[in-house]
Amino acid sequence: MTKKAAQYDPAILLKISLFAYSKGITSSREIQWCCETNILCIESERLSDF
Repeated sequence: MTKKAAQYDPAILLKISLFAYSKGITSSREIQWCCETNILCIESERLSDF
């Protein structure tokens, strides 16, 4: 049995890529680090609609 990798919404990946590019971040490792450390900003943005 092969374990499949999680699939991410292409729209979210595009948003992350465009945001990183706008901030001058071109390294995939730096983008990963930013996503891991700035998750609270992403969550608070999503929760602010309520």
